[in-house]
Amino acid sequence: MNFTDQDIETIKELLRDHGSDCPGADSDAVQALGEKLGVYQPELPPTAEELKRWEERAKDPMWIVLSQMMSSMNAHLAQSIADDITRDSPFLSALSANSDEKIGSTLRIRLPNDYTVKAE
Repeated sequence: MNFTDQDIETIKELLRDHGSDCPGADSDAVQALGEKLGVYQPELPPTAEELKRWEERAKDPMWIVLSQMMSSMNAHLAQSIADDITRDSPFLSALSANSDEKIGSTLRIRLPNDYTVKAE
């Protein structure tokens, strides 16, 4: 398989835009391809200095308090979402399958030029 320079640039642009909106993509394969094309830098293992710094941070009382606070906030947020679902909030009810409410923009699908749309 031969790629033109434009094909390679397009693939590089796709790799630069790759993110959490691609849950089905194998992140390790994307990383390897990005490294091969020069888009990504190789992920190096942490150095001994970084590991030491992480250990010190994990023992820091302020870091422990911050970690507990974040855990508490996450638990509170999860409970708040659960309460909204049980209260049948307007936003979540609009997401239900039996609702005709529109959320977001119009979905556009690019079809081939020779595709014929049949009216029902």
